[in-house]
Amino acid sequence: MFAQFERHIKHKKFFSPELKYLLAFSSGADSVVLADLLHKAGVSFAIAHCNFNLRGADSEQDAAFAEVFAKERGITFYYQSFDTKAYQRTHQPNTQLAARELRYNWFHELLNEKQLAKLITAHHANDNLETVLINALRGSGVMGFKGIQEVTKNSIRPLLPFTKEQVLNYAQTHQLAYRTDKSNWDVKYERNYIRAKVVPLLKTLNPSLEATMYANTRHVLDWIDLAETYLQERKSRIVLNEGAIYRIDKQALLAEEHKRPLLFSILYPFGFNGDQINQLLEVLISAGNHSGTIFYSSSHALLVDRAYLLVKPGVQETASQEEYLFNDLMALHTFPFLKLTIERGSDFNFANPRQLPIDKSQLVFPLKIRRKKTGDRFMPFGMKRHQKLSDFFINNKFSEFDKEQTWILENGNGDIIWIMGYRNDERYRVNKTATDLFKLEIK
Repeated sequence: MFAQFERHIKHKKFFSPELKYLLAFSSGADSVVLADLLHKAGVSFAIAHCNFNLRGADSEQDAAFAEVFAKERGITFYYQSFDTKAYQRTHQPNTQLAARELRYNWFHELLNEKQLAKLITAHHANDNLETVLINALRGSGVMGFKGIQEVTKNSIRPLLPFTKEQVLNYAQTHQLAYRTDKSNWDVKYERNYIRAKVVPLLKTLNPSLEATMYANTRHVLDWIDLAETYLQERKSRIVLNEGAIYRIDKQALLAEEHKRPLLFSILYPFGFNGDQINQLLEVLISAGNHSGTIFYSSSHALLVDRAYLLVKPGVQETASQEEYLFNDLMALHTFPFLKLTIERGSDFNFANPRQLPIDKSQLVFPLKIRRKKTGDRFMPFGMKRHQKLSDFFINNKFSEFDKEQTWILENGNGDIIWIMGYRNDERYRVNKTATDLFKLEIK
């Protein structure tokens, strides 16, 4: 296997002798074998091990094994311990996603801090097969059949042509010790179910299933590269990037002959799947006004606006996130979606909608931060009459997405104090000579 591996990495020109790389090392068979192969091939690399503290003593033993493995071979060793459960409660819907986010954030920090070239991971042909099957089940379309890419901007996966069986045989032949994570075979997880139940059945039809799928994904990549040349030219005509927001011209999209693959190419990187894109096309093609319709992926929200499809980072919020109560001014520090600072003083920019000078004596607790609702009215700063919030939105050219994402600070007496980030209320204009002034500021 080593001779085949060495030919493969030289043919693909994965590594440069003058650069140092970072290997993600779990202490399992895959990363142990890859580390041994890289070491023998003369690749310069460091080892990075994450302890997610999810498996008790086993997690500690994995970490100890990784450190000894690196020291015995004179390889630089980096270690990080995470409170994964705590992170998951505030950042991700499940433990697997939390662990993934933690480790890749740390890996990228190491790459930058230690000036390492790229991250090396031990994904192999079986991982690629499982990924393609998962993507197919999730309706990811043709892009899902790319499988795992061998090289990306930040990563190299030199084991992709090799099967798990080859990896285990190499470990046995060279008497390499490794750790086994029993959770990898817990079939309550989708990937593990496919690994334990589905793949063995498919291999009765094709014993070389992993190699076949690896070859298929290489062919798919060639066709996708060809199609992307065409799609990139068409996308440049209808997609406008405005920082974190992408605007897709609805009329220009619907005029395209190949609108479905074009829309898929645009939205797939934002996590939208084939079923969602088909539903979106049905909405766009059907008669009637569908402005305000929102689709969510795991990382982004798409709003059907009047003339555009608007895509921006964001996840679907639950009803419990639509309204927050605060029993004192300082409690506003806990607001989860905007970072607010409170400062005593009189040096305020009254015309800045991102700052709110407050005379505490005007406040009635509890204060409320909420979304818009029908019938909302306020007195915009600088005006002497009330205005419907809906008219304020129209006059300031708010998209439907902007309206849905706007937060409102409401006094305990029902008055709107602040359309947060957009306009203060004239009734709460403060007197600089007041003795109890504070400032809320959106950071």
